[in-house]
Amino acid sequence: MKNKIKALLRKVPFLAKLKAKYPQYLRTLFSPLRKIGLKNRDFTIISNNCWGGIMYQYYGLEYRSPFIGLFIPMPCYIKLLLNFDTVMAAELSFIEAEQSEYYCKKSDLAGKKYPVGVLPGDIEIHFLHYKTKEEAREKWQKRKTRINKSNMLVKMAEIDFCTKELIEAFDKLPFKNKICYTANYYPDIKSAVLLPQKYTKNGEVLTEWKYNPSSLKAVFNRLKE
Repeated sequence: MKNKIKALLRKVPFLAKLKAKYPQYLRTLFSPLRKIGLKNRDFTIISNNCWGGIMYQYYGLEYRSPFIGLFIPMPCYIKLLLNFDTVMAAELSFIEAEQSEYYCKKSDLAGKKYPVGVLPGDIEIHFLHYKTKEEAREKWQKRKTRINKSNMLVKMAEIDFCTKELIEAFDKLPFKNKICYTANYYPDIKSAVLLPQKYTKNGEVLTEWKYNPSSLKAVFNRLKE
């Protein structure tokens, strides 16, 4: 069925344009069917980038996480996870993108304007899909209240200034449910999921949200076990 839909999108120009312009709409179009068999529907996803938001859209679920429409450089992300409760309780402040330690180091961000939040420890939150600081703060605060720590999946990916040492640090974190998408093989990392090459580029993860999202239904259902 999935391959037939993809073939149809390629053949019909209108549908192809619709997919390019409104990916979220098409992503949620079949979410009622995807929910079948998904018994756990109030879980929280902690993610270094948009992956969590896309998974909520895929299954047609409410965002129960503030980690939506943003990315966090991996050194910052690990610092946040190491002191999760303290950092998440802190007030969010903002800086200009040009003041960020990482903004100028990512060539794909050149010319893009978006709010950059900062949490204690110089932890940067890049609100890539938000227009203003006010919008970013309001959504962050609102969704932060929905975090369900007893029903939570923590995800990272080998991207955005990631190193093997940071992956090892992630693997040692005390969170019960962790998943780490990697572009390279790490046999000693228990939480690692090695992605096929088509989802990676130059030794980094590129499109982990495209990798078999339907298989995560079983993962989400096990979070409460």
